[in-house]
Amino acid sequence: MNSDELRKILDEHKVWVESLGEDGSKADLCRANLREADLRGADLYGADLRGANLYGANLRGANLYGANLPEFTFMIIGETYPITITNGEYLRAGCQHHSVEKW
Repeated sequence: MNSDELRKILDEHKVWVESLGEDGSKADLCRANLREADLRGADLYGADLRGANLYGANLRGANLYGANLPEFTFMIIGETYPITITNGEYLRAGCQHHSVEKW
């Protein structure tokens, strides 16, 4: 998915969130390739991210409340750097990306 397509989906989703579902459309990013995507500060409230490839995605400040995340996705907040483990396979700590096995 290119950045223009993603921006359009996120803009429509923002309208959906702000209108309490009356306008816009809920983001369906199920199985989307969001590898290395810049999602800083994105409002992903209630978005469907199941099976999305979030490896290396920047989620700093993103609102993931109520989002359907890929299975085995964990976020650790409150450390020096936010830590995200995606699909039980990939770990991101700050700007570093590693396979969980390597880490």
